[in-house]
Amino acid sequence: SVGSVIQNPNTYAKADAITIRDSLDGGNPAPGGPPTTASLYPSKVAVPSSFTAPVTGVTVKLKGLSHQFSSDVDIVLVSPTGKKVKLMSDSGFTSVQNVDLTFSDAASNFLPAESFADPIVTGSYKPSDFGVGADTVPSVDMTTGVITTLSGFNGDSPIGDWSLYIVDDSSGGNGSL
Repeated sequence: SVGSVIQNPNTYAKADAITIRDSLDGGNPAPGGPPTTASLYPSKVAVPSSFTAPVTGVTVKLKGLSHQFSSDVDIVLVSPTGKKVKLMSDSGFTSVQNVDLTFSDAASNFLPAESFADPIVTGSYKPSDFGVGADTVPSVDMTTGVITTLSGFNGDSPIGDWSLYIVDDSSGGNGSL
C-alpha cells in the first residue's frame, strides 16, 4: 500500500493496494519500450485547503513493496506545484518481498545501485536515482521541475494533490505495493 506524504505534524495517507505490472503486460515487445504504469496511476493524496502553512519537510513511506526485479521500478512524487522527485529509479536488482521504504533527506544512505550484490531491504533512504538520462514516466514531464531532494519542496504550498507515479520500465516481473 502507499504509505504517507507527511507534513510535520500532519500526516496524509492513502492505503490503496497497487499492482506494478511488468512492462510486457503493457504490450511492449521488448525492453527499452515505453514503461507500463501501475494499476493506480497516479496514486493521489489530497492536502486540504485548510492547511495553510508552507512545506517544511516531506517524508514518504511506502509499505509492502514487492517485485521480481526491483531495478524495473521507477517511483516519482509530484507536488501540487508540479515539482517532482524520483524516489527510486534503477535501484537494486534482485527480488524484493514486502519491504517498507521510508524516503527522507535525513536518511543516512541511498538505496543500493542496480546490482546483484546489494538487495533492497526495509529501511530509510534518501531519494535514489541511478538511471542514465531521463526516465520515461507517462503523463509526467521529466524535463522540467525535477528536484533531487525532498527538501526541494520546502517553502511551497502543500495544498492540493500529491501524486505518486509508479512504472515498470523493463520486462521480467510484476510487483505490488
